[in-house]
Amino acid sequence: MRHIGEDYLYYPISKTFTQYYTRANTLRFGRKGCQIFSIAPGTFDTPMLRESPDEVIAGIAKGNVLGRLGEPEEMADFIVRLLEPGHDYLTGVDLILDGGKFGMTTAKQLD
Repeated sequence: MRHIGEDYLYYPISKTFTQYYTRANTLRFGRKGCQIFSIAPGTFDTPMLRESPDEVIAGIAKGNVLGRLGEPEEMADFIVRLLEPGHDYLTGVDLILDGGKFGMTTAKQLD
């Protein structure tokens, strides 16, 4: 029998592994002249999310600094800009595009 929240256990594990894999392969890919990075998205307005009740979506949107969901176009623009020239020194990191949620939930905030 499954317990509430049991499925959620796999989400942070997969996020942690993605971050680890990115860092662990920095040297391997760098030696080949390649960059490696991962993107940790926040909550974006997607068809899957729209299946949730309106009050759930509203609560999620309030859960970040900007008070809204990300737009898919914002993620696309972020990725395109990363692939443009001028980011050759960027490698071995997990990039967070989440409307400030990670920052506001992992560090004491200064008012």
